[in-house]
Amino acid sequence: MRKLAASLREGDLRRLRCAWRCGRRAEIRSLIRSGIDLNSMMGSFPLFYMACYDRVPISVIHELLVAGVDATQATRDGDTPMLYACRSGFLRIVRVLLDFQPSLAHFPGPNGELPLCAAAAWGKVNVLLELLRRGADPNRTEPGSRWTAIHYAASFGTIRCVRALLAHGAKVPVGPRGPAAIAQRHGRARTARLLSQLESGPHGQLRRCELRQRAQQL
Repeated sequence: MRKLAASLREGDLRRLRCAWRCGRRAEIRSLIRSGIDLNSMMGSFPLFYMACYDRVPISVIHELLVAGVDATQATRDGDTPMLYACRSGFLRIVRVLLDFQPSLAHFPGPNGELPLCAAAAWGKVNVLLELLRRGADPNRTEPGSRWTAIHYAASFGTIRCVRALLAHGAKVPVGPRGPAAIAQRHGRARTARLLSQLESGPHGQLRRCELRQRAQQL
């Protein structure tokens, strides 16, 4: 009996994915309303699967959320719909997730990864700015690495993200574990130069004020 129930659930999820791929919205809505387990962990659960593709109709994702899908649920690999959308730069999907559940802006994945850090590392400045506007803290550290978003932006040399974070009040710690030193170690000369100017001294303070004044333009 359990095997039969599992088989039926898996079949429903396959039909849901097939309907989404073929653009059959009426069938998608019918399956959602039929009471299938939208939080099933068989493969990638529906919300994560659909969040992986920027072309998915936003109305479908909204229906999944309204139907009770858990937007914080992670895959077996420790990925969440929000983290994947942030890394991929899927701004439309990030917005609909945040509209439905604003706390996702700072909700970590099971491995402690923060959405803002994911966007910073992958250089998705539009997503990063959206998260900052929705209340993400630029100075929050991840528990494992003890890095903030600016450390990741420095490490990967995503200078537009560095500037956006600075404009929104990101701190620049000094020393060998600071973002300037990290950028230098990873060969991000331009990013290291910018961050070194901001670490200390009156010139750095002036540059920080200038960057904050530019926040409205980003």
